[in-house]
Amino acid sequence: MLIRSVLLACLWLFHSDASADNRNFGAESGFDTLYRVTLLRAEPGRFSELLEDMKKHAAQNPNYLILRHSQGDHWDLMTIEPLGSYAAWFDPTKANRQTQDAAWRDHLDELASFRSEWFAYGPEAKGVAKGVKQNGLYHIEMFRSLAGHKNKLLQQRAMENEYLDQTGQVVNLVFKGDQGGDWDVMTIGFHKSLKTFAAGSDMSVAEKDVVAKKVGFRSVSDIGPYLRSLLESHNDTLAVSVN
Repeated sequence: MLIRSVLLACLWLFHSDASADNRNFGAESGFDTLYRVTLLRAEPGRFSELLEDMKKHAAQNPNYLILRHSQGDHWDLMTIEPLGSYAAWFDPTKANRQTQDAAWRDHLDELASFRSEWFAYGPEAKGVAKGVKQNGLYHIEMFRSLAGHKNKLLQQRAMENEYLDQTGQVVNLVFKGDQGGDWDVMTIGFHKSLKTFAAGSDMSVAEKDVVAKKVGFRSVSDIGPYLRSLLESHNDTLAVSVN
């Protein structure tokens, strides 16, 4: 939200609608697919080596999506891997896959000074891959809720998606944390460029206020404060694809 505020101030002279292809991303998002989300920060001087090895790995694993940090949080690279389910991932008849995966993670540890893995449920994999491959900029928000507020945070994310959809803006994909890293919720918004990311809605404040109240907020000005009232912390990042 802070990044968007800065960009709006800098790019106010440009006008461009959010891509129609992206407006409904996440509108039907469920939590049916298990993902492993990995954050990596390269060992100083080894970023290029890490990136090239990850590209080679992705070429052999088409579902292995890589996003590169542009500005925001302190990681260099994020990977998003659809696992399907725990049962599918830890299938004992596919033990060789686990051996290969362990070797790959050991290799990453040689090149990265920081690695964090997070298992989360999100929408079906083909929608995530489509969003990454058809766009050039990704707004990633990662949330830690206050104790006992995770479900309220998920509800707020759904309400805000409804608001974004009805005001002609990009809807976010929502991921619900299960194990691993201490994030509770992650959202990804897909954008063509900084220009479309900063565009916002063409509606007047009064029109947006009507929509905000319709979807459950007290007012349009209450959207941000209500979100912050549910959070222990919140990081957001702009990233680009390297796939």
